[in-house]
Amino acid sequence: MSILAEISKATQPFQVVGNMAEFKQIIGRGTRVREDYGKLFFTILDYTGSATQKFADPGFDGPPISITTTTMDDEGELGEEVVVTVPQVDDEPVRPWGQASLKNDDEGQPRKLIIRGGVQVRVLHETVQELDAHGRQLRTVEFTSYAAEQVRSLYMTAEDFRHDWADPRERTTIVAALEERGVALEHLEQVMGRDESDPFDLLCHLAFDAPLQTRKQRADDAKRQKQSAFSTYGPVAQTILDQLLDQYAEHGINELSGSAEVFKVLPATRHMNLGEVGRVFGRLPNLRQVLEKLPKLIYA
Repeated sequence: MSILAEISKATQPFQVVGNMAEFKQIIGRGTRVREDYGKLFFTILDYTGSATQKFADPGFDGPPISITTTTMDDEGELGEEVVVTVPQVDDEPVRPWGQASLKNDDEGQPRKLIIRGGVQVRVLHETVQELDAHGRQLRTVEFTSYAAEQVRSLYMTAEDFRHDWADPRERTTIVAALEERGVALEHLEQVMGRDESDPFDLLCHLAFDAPLQTRKQRADDAKRQKQSAFSTYGPVAQTILDQLLDQYAEHGINELSGSAEVFKVLPATRHMNLGEVGRVFGRLPNLRQVLEKLPKLIYA
């Protein structure tokens, strides 16, 4: 074939793959590993939607009918082929490509996959698949990019996001909205490997390119600001505020949710009842105001 013909072939527009045999051939070529060229993965750009439809064919990725094994002797000569027929399970439907086929056990818990032989396994890359607004095209994005998109769908600016996140009621609504969209904060921490950071900082970093910082950094900043914000309270109250911020740095913002349980673990208040803690701040309504103002100081 001439060079001109090769160029002409390479510049042809994208075409719909209508033949399943041709589609399998294309995918088969794409999945060939070439370590010498650094080709360890491939990406399918599905402009027409035909690849998504082909992958959804239940017959595309069904169980093998048979497995052929060929032995080799010490001289490198091939021996005879051994064909083993794989029993087919009639009562279990064939699932489309890419879907899990795990069943629940008798206790209703998901069955675990166990890899034996001392093999170390870790997640290198995680993606999310979702349909477009028309429900036709399936697109694949990184989980972190997907999380960023969901935050930006709720808030236009980082400042608006910060304002609502500092309010416990609004924060609960935000967390519920993200979980409804498939973004669990605990999972996000694991994916990003930043369990020492506040979920707010992780989300703000992904969505608005804000700098990442730890909960301890936020707690230390809040301790410096509290001198002016809570200057009317005495030394014991200041110690309790410091310990509340330490509790946040260690365990997260839910420790400051307004529950009296947190005062049972603070060194300064573990032997005090709630009424006694309230009197340190003048009265209980003052203590409630402090617990409402403290998150705003943390996220200032």
